[in-house]
This record gives sequence, structure tokens and C-alpha cells, in this order.
Amino acid sequence: MGKPLPEGQQKFIDTIKQLGNNAILIHSHKNGNNEAVFISQDYAAMMEDTPENLMKLFNKPGNAISTTYHEDKSLVDYMLEHHEAPDKSHSLQIRKVTFGNNIKWCNAHYAFIKFENEDYIYITYSDITLFKNYEEKMRASYDSIGQNFYHQDKFTLGMFRADLTLDVLEEVRGRDTFSTDSSQNVYSEMLKVRAKHYINFAERKKFLDMFSVDSLLDAYIKGKIGTRQVLLSRRENGSICYVEVSAMITRSPLSGHVIAFITERECNNSKVYQTCASV
Repeated sequence: MGKPLPEGQQKFIDTIKQLGNNAILIHSHKNGNNEAVFISQDYAAMMEDTPENLMKLFNKPGNAISTTYHEDKSLVDYMLEHHEAPDKSHSLQIRKVTFGNNIKWCNAHYAFIKFENEDYIYITYSDITLFKNYEEKMRASYDSIGQNFYHQDKFTLGMFRADLTLDVLEEVRGRDTFSTDSSQNVYSEMLKVRAKHYINFAERKKFLDMFSVDSLLDAYIKGKIGTRQVLLSRRENGSICYVEVSAMITRSPLSGHVIAFITERECNNSKVYQTCASV
């Protein structure tokens, strides 16, 4: 680490060491060089190496951010140069490449400290890899369900997207929806009005229960991704047909809200003809 530090600076570094964080402390010299003066055991464990090896790597010329994932290095460079992130905060979400060649997602918080006319950068890290992996799986699930939702065929009558967390009907589309569908902003209210178009009382009651906000949220909490029901429906033009109403439930990767993608499809033509003949 070069020549011995003045007593005051050494005490400052010793105090930082006692904080017990997943962290590194950098001495930012006046000539522009950044020197690691402390690397915690927790940080070394996250990086799958030892503090001693990491110190040697960090303090080689040009290696200060060598463990940062290449796509994130510009963010770190900006932070070190401007003492703030592009969004004016002092935190970054970045990826680190460990010595086992694994990718670790981190929340990194930068504290810029001046002590006895010397500049230091204290960086603390939180490993958020598990959260990021979950977030990626959630996004993939949402995208997959969303893509299927927008795929219509000749049997598709209507499609609805509802934010169950807020009980908001976000989107209505299809070739044979009811005029009252689009006039409702509250999902649960739309459900009540729509249920009137299902002829069989028992089926109608089951529909209101199965597709209610509470039932769909409960199904999602229990790990179910969908539900479906077949009902006899009278359309606005007076025709009668069997329809299958299905809901796929997922969580939005943007808002974190639980979203239901609901589709109504005409089904079982032979059953439709038999029913129409007996009505």
C-alpha cells in the first residue's frame, strides 16, 4: 500500500474496517489514481476470492473496475468521475464477475468522504442476485402469457387485462365483446354486469366466484397460474353459444401488481347446436 499513512488516516481506515459491511474503501489520490486500502471479508466471499488477492488485482494499473461486468463499467466510471450517478443518486445496480466466473447482481452505494484533506470512496454492496433472477423469471412469465393473450383466432370472442391489485380493468379487445365491457373501469363491476349474459344461474354464480378479485388473488398466492369455466352465453345479437372463459394470472415485472389475462372463446359447436334447438 505504499508508505505508511499518517496516524489520523490509519485510525480512520481502522474505524471503517470495524463497520462489518460488504464493502471496499478506496483512497482517491490527487494524481487521479484509485487505491484500495480495505476490502472486507464479506466482499471477498461474494467475489469468491480473498481480500489479499482482490487488493492486488484492484491496485494493478487500469484494474480498478475490472471485476465489474463490461456493460456496467460506464456507470461506475461516471459515478467515480462525477461523484453521483446519472440520476443524481449515489447508488447503482451493477453486475460483478466473480473469480468463479459467476455473475452477481449488486446494489452498490458510494459514499465520497474527505478526511484530513484526502479523498476516500466507501462502497457498500448488497447481493441482490436471487431477487434479480426471480425478477427475470417473472418477466419471462409475464411476456409469455401476454404474447398468448394477444394471439386471436376465429373462436376468440373477447380478451381482457385486469390489474387485480388495484381492481382496475386495463384493456378490452375482441370481435364480440359486450358494449358494457368497455364502459367499466373497475374490474369487479365489469364482472357483475357481464355475468348477466350467462344464462344458467348456477354457472353465473360460479363465474362470479371463480373470477372475482379475491379468488384470483388467492389462486395466485397458492401457486396456481390459471382457471377456466365453460358457460352458456346469450350474445348481444341474441344468439346463444357455449363459451370458455379462462384467466391466466401473473405478476407485472414493472409494477409488481398481480395481473389477470382473461379470454372468452366460443367452444363446442355440437353442444351449441343441441342447446339452441332446445331453448
